[in-house]
Amino acid sequence: VHGASGVQWSSDMALLGRPSKRSQAKPKLLEVMEDHVAKELRQLDGAQGASATDVLQVYREAFRMFICAFESYAPVLSRVEASYDAAFSEQRDISTKAFAEKRIMEGEFKANTEAISSLRKEKDDLLLRLANQERRHQKEVMSR
Repeated sequence: VHGASGVQWSSDMALLGRPSKRSQAKPKLLEVMEDHVAKELRQLDGAQGASATDVLQVYREAFRMFICAFESYAPVLSRVEASYDAAFSEQRDISTKAFAEKRIMEGEFKANTEAISSLRKEKDDLLLRLANQERRHQKEVMSR
């Protein structure tokens, strides 16, 4: 299998402590990571308002465990993690900015709607006054 850079890598994870097909036991690190993730996700399930960011933090912790366990891979995996964190942070900033702009636009829409309503009422009042003035003027002309 080739990665995005074109470098060939193997799907055989034996180098990372994966047991051979003959063995059914999971590597200890995998068990620890799975237990940690399951425990943390259960706690989040019980918590009100747990967000996708909270769930992501659980997996981030598991990834950190993996990085710490394989120091040889730590530099590249830490860069991968930092890239994901930077992309996530950028998306969060974009979302925050978009949400703020949406709130501003909603406020402007409400103000504009109120102004339009006020102007329509003012127009109706002016038309009524004009109609009353025309009737009075016609009565004055007729009474002469």
